[in-house]
Amino acid sequence: MLQSLFRDVTKSLSAVYDQREARTVAFMLLESLLHVSRVDVLADKDITFSSIQRNQLQGMLDRLVKHEPVQYVLGEAEFCGLTLEVSPDVLIPRPETEELVQWVCDDFGDSSMPISIVDVCTGSGCIALSLAHRFTGSCVRATDISEAALAVARRNAHRLSLSVGFRQADALGGDPFGDTDDQQQPMFDVVVSNPPYIRRSERGGMEANVLDYEPEMALFVPDDSPMLFYEAIARAARNRLKDGGALYFEINSALGPQTLAMLSALGYSRSELRKDLYGNDRMVRGRL
Repeated sequence: MLQSLFRDVTKSLSAVYDQREARTVAFMLLESLLHVSRVDVLADKDITFSSIQRNQLQGMLDRLVKHEPVQYVLGEAEFCGLTLEVSPDVLIPRPETEELVQWVCDDFGDSSMPISIVDVCTGSGCIALSLAHRFTGSCVRATDISEAALAVARRNAHRLSLSVGFRQADALGGDPFGDTDDQQQPMFDVVVSNPPYIRRSERGGMEANVLDYEPEMALFVPDDSPMLFYEAIARAARNRLKDGGALYFEINSALGPQTLAMLSALGYSRSELRKDLYGNDRMVRGRL
């Protein structure tokens, strides 16, 4: 029964996915809806498939054939070993961003002392929550301009039992770290951000499932000022990093050298550019 259902779902998905992707998504749907494993599907396990579940599955397929991302359809995404709630209010976490998190872990993972971290433009909270999970007992703060995004991030923290202080803050408004209620501004070991960085002229090369469903405000920057988030955050971080602290950015792969030059102009004399798993310039680290 499961094998037949799996074939039918895969066939329906072939309208928008290639064969390999269609099979992967079909497995994801059946695992989520019927709570079966891939082994169960391949073994053609006998299950009871109710009319309610059949209608739910058809609703999912109807959304997927309109190019809605499967993560939004399922309402969750995997990131750094954590299962996170996602919705159209937040970007879907990418594998490249996991590499940014790993860079922070590599740099500070040997410390026996708790560290202080702030994640600017947190979205779903994926970076902040992954670091809170890794650096147990550390002080982790995360900010975003979107209250809807912060609501998703707070729910993720609650379901994962992770302590992160979420605050609304405008990265471009002079208060990227959410200091409004603090009598004394805290210092940080780590400032990290995956801010909007796609130039509007780059829209033509993007997939419909991104353009039609993911939040535009979290994606795009003007062509004439593509560095505005990096400049604002890096400028604010100059007086907030502890000795030995570091600033980490995920960046536009076309703007690696420009990002390094910007950091140098702001006084970050020890900066490094790294490529992602696809060989594209994707991350920078700045130290004063």
